[in-house]
Amino acid sequence: FRQIKQAFNRPVALTAALLAVGAHIGNSALNIIASRHFITEVGWDKKAYTLLESSVTFFSLGGAFIGGFVASLLGAKRSVVLSGSLIALVWIIFSRLESHWSEEWLVRTNMCVLATLLGLFTVSLFTLFMNVSDRRVAASQFTAYMALMNLSMFTGNKLAGPLEATLPSVPAAYLVSGIFHLGVMAFVILAIKPPQNPPELPPSPTGGS
Repeated sequence: FRQIKQAFNRPVALTAALLAVGAHIGNSALNIIASRHFITEVGWDKKAYTLLESSVTFFSLGGAFIGGFVASLLGAKRSVVLSGSLIALVWIIFSRLESHWSEEWLVRTNMCVLATLLGLFTVSLFTLFMNVSDRRVAASQFTAYMALMNLSMFTGNKLAGPLEATLPSVPAAYLVSGIFHLGVMAFVILAIKPPQNPPELPPSPTGGS
């Protein structure tokens, strides 16, 4: 427990925890808002929309697979910023296309692109959290980050209703979520500084490696 406390006392560990809390708020809120809007307002069949949401899981898996290579090539932090910024831009662009939301191809394309980017984003976050975890308590610290990401999704779900009630339209929800997510990416750029090299394990009492 002392080592876990020491691990989270590091500035990079605390800023990574804040990132975990903010990472999925926008996406979780939009999932609920969009589902309700496209079924009740745009006129999508509930079964067809639910099936579409399930089918894009394959795109998310593809994005996750690509994310491992991208994180290795660019580094975890750059991969997080790249994928997160693209997600925000897709939301912002989609918010300006409301007049075409009744076109099925646009909604399908938007969901497939977002699923791919979210898969890439999630794996990039995993890599970043592993990089900033103290090797002495890496498993416990990484698990804590996963719990905070679950908290992020829970928070987004809870904010969906108030957000939809406060904003003038669903496109505005997409726009605000995109701007918020860009703010989260700016926080990553400015505040999170992963260690260049993982901390060394302390020597064992017997002097072995």
